[in-house]
Amino acid sequence: MAKKIYIVQAGFLPVGASDVTGWRSHSFYAGRRAYDGAVAEYEKEVRKNLHPQRRFRVVCAEDCSRKDTYAYVCGFKSSAKTL
Repeated sequence: MAKKIYIVQAGFLPVGASDVTGWRSHSFYAGRRAYDGAVAEYEKEVRKNLHPQRRFRVVCAEDCSRKDTYAYVCGFKSSAKTL
């Protein structure tokens, strides 16, 4: 069975744009309680975020094999790919 990995990603939303230009992986969570850890990190980053154009999301991958197979979990909904 493939192991799920949860990733907190940060992206920049340009003024007047409707989507993020690209996502950068911020932190990775695997193993027991990986989902809880990723969501807690996401909430912490959103609370301390001082930049109005910075957005965060949590995505999920099976064994972190391919960047374009990430599945959206929570946060800013975007179709932009990971950088």
